[in-house]
Amino acid sequence: MKVSRSLFQKIESLLHTAGFKVRYEKGTFKGGACLIQDEKVVVINKFYSLEGQINTLLDILKSLDTDESSFSPEQMTLFRKLKTSTPES
Repeated sequence: MKVSRSLFQKIESLLHTAGFKVRYEKGTFKGGACLIQDEKVVVINKFYSLEGQINTLLDILKSLDTDESSFSPEQMTLFRKLKTSTPES
């Protein structure tokens, strides 16, 4: 898939639908998913390029054991496509 702002927003939407809060913070970290007081949180380094943010979100999305029943049919199609592909530069 082509790296774009649209792809970024779609991946972010998938994570929101899966129950995750996505936060953008500054710092010297790679980013990841965690539980904070029973809340699902994804933290992304806000200084990453768009491609870096997409790659981090994809890595997180691929590693999650997600309840797919909460996705709409369009989101389910995208989710399955993303699980098996990588973005193009």
